[in-house]
Amino acid sequence: MIHTNNLKRFYKKKVINLIIFILTSVIFEIIFFAYSFGSLLPLLFFLDLFMLLFLGSIIFIFKKFLFDKIYIPTILFLVCACFFLNTIFYKVTNTIFILENLKNLSSIFQRAESRKESFSIFILLPFLMVYIVSISCFLLFNFKYKVNIDWGKNAHKKKIKILAAVSLTASLSIYVLSLSATTIVERKAGNSTIDNVSFSSAYNTKKIGLLSYYVKNLGQVLFPKEFDMSDLMNYFTNSCFLNDYYTGKLKGYNVVVITIETGGEYILNQYTTPNLYKLLNEGIHCVENYSKNHTVRSELLSILGNHPSFDLDSYYNVDYELPFTLPNSLNEYETLYCNDLGGNNDVFNERPLIPHLGFDKTVYHEALLPGKEPSNFKLFNWPRDSKVMESVINELGKASEPFYMHHTTICMHYNYEDSPERDASMMNEIKAEFDQKLKELEDSGKWKNPIEGKDETNYRNYTLCSMDTDKAIGMLVDHLKERRLLDKTLLVLYGDHDCCGDYADKHMPPMSWQISGKDNGLEIDNYPTILGFYNPTLSDLYYQKEGTYEFNDFSSPMVIVPTILDLLGIKYNPKFYQGKSIFDPSYGNEIFYSMFIHAFMNKNYLSKVGQDIDKRFTDVIDTDAEKIFLKKCAEFLEQVKYFDFIYKNNIFKHCDYNLLMPKN
Repeated sequence: MIHTNNLKRFYKKKVINLIIFILTSVIFEIIFFAYSFGSLLPLLFFLDLFMLLFLGSIIFIFKKFLFDKIYIPTILFLVCACFFLNTIFYKVTNTIFILENLKNLSSIFQRAESRKESFSIFILLPFLMVYIVSISCFLLFNFKYKVNIDWGKNAHKKKIKILAAVSLTASLSIYVLSLSATTIVERKAGNSTIDNVSFSSAYNTKKIGLLSYYVKNLGQVLFPKEFDMSDLMNYFTNSCFLNDYYTGKLKGYNVVVITIETGGEYILNQYTTPNLYKLLNEGIHCVENYSKNHTVRSELLSILGNHPSFDLDSYYNVDYELPFTLPNSLNEYETLYCNDLGGNNDVFNERPLIPHLGFDKTVYHEALLPGKEPSNFKLFNWPRDSKVMESVINELGKASEPFYMHHTTICMHYNYEDSPERDASMMNEIKAEFDQKLKELEDSGKWKNPIEGKDETNYRNYTLCSMDTDKAIGMLVDHLKERRLLDKTLLVLYGDHDCCGDYADKHMPPMSWQISGKDNGLEIDNYPTILGFYNPTLSDLYYQKEGTYEFNDFSSPMVIVPTILDLLGIKYNPKFYQGKSIFDPSYGNEIFYSMFIHAFMNKNYLSKVGQDIDKRFTDVIDTDAEKIFLKKCAEFLEQVKYFDFIYKNNIFKHCDYNLLMPKN
């Protein structure tokens, strides 16, 4: 017979082991939230608490404490690793790791390794200390607190198993019901991302907790939303082809798209960047253009015209059929992609995807700068854009008309510091060529450092780099003039993101914040970027009709693909693109979704998940405008569900693209 006191000691020991597990896990979550979000716990913390109760209650199934000694340290290690790795991941990417990325872990590790600033011993230490202290206390308690029971065939053994089963079932049931109820409440409150948590991973993690976020994310992976052909056809065919005043006005013209790395609007100056200044002021200049995305995502928006809710890193190795991309839409064009991406592990980790986008020819580092060490984030050894442009022009000279070329510049990318840790060869060359000129412009009042007295050295170096980028643009224009092609070419110039920067002094805010005078990342004024469409014929038409060269509506890189297709007169389905042609008569009140700060925005409003207005950039209260903004957000979220399905299932491998074209 088992003594009652022994049974009490048995239950007491199990409960204390459970408490140690739950308490330690909660501390891990507090550390994660403090580092990542500046708060203590998720809004609906009870969800993660029920999940921990379920995971910990498993120890009651086993009567021997040897299981506890193996299980508790193991599961705590996994929980610790989950919170720690997401702390690092959030620091680097401003988002939470999604399970879809498991398909491409190697490339993520390579990218993380290339960014040495992503890891800090000060982040690891609290997790490590809590784990060591907790496990030490756990093992010491289990060693000191003895429970000697000879179970034999005693009926108590059966009762304990029943009790354990009831406990597990109850905790799991409470958790599932609570999570389901939360999902319903969030859905009714307008949080349409609650069913697609990876779309706004940080926001939903702050709501329901990291563990519950992964339960939801796992549900997405195991039970993805399915669409059949009738769903796709009903959505995509319910549209119409665009036909406006500018449709087909540049039919058959060549197209050159240049992604200007870190191309903030503030670099435009008729003396430091005369070529960019001239092209934008004599072309259609989108003066209210904003962008905040990593370079790869901004670049893809100008090629794909859309982006799914997840990072395409997860699907780089898919043999895609994407008939809606710009190169695939230009069937009669010779298409060319030039980018100084070096080796298999290129600096932006996009090289594996490019061959699936439809370009006839891709030219990388080996051909553009043979013999030079590829760029990386350890040395910041970017090449000069003017040097790369020499090879780009050589490649473009081989292309037959009509041609479409996409090229991305690089030398304006941070780091701008004069630091012994970086390769200074490029900056030294640029200074040797442009520094004296910049000093003369500064002395004559033709250039002024906008953050004088703050981060002025880095901004000065950034300006010097922009002068080399401008030189490269001038070389391209001269090449087109020499071939008598400038009048027959549409030149699109746009910046991928603001001048974010990265400095040894981590307390220094990004330069774009210093320029705007704003003190946080949720400000639209931090992100003005270049966007212009240059062609003499187009400029004349636009000026005759509008009386100006400026396009004053809100815009973003999402407008680039539909605008180009519109001008070339190529029929396309507007629903395959997240932006509109700037010439679309229905253009207005447009929005932009930043996958970097995970928010919808336009000139007047910002919303984190599209359910309500989180920030207003205007003093004017206009409820109708706010409703239109939120309606646009809802339409965007609806559209992205179909994009997710298309990308994840590579739908056009077995579906005719023409079936999804508008009916009229």
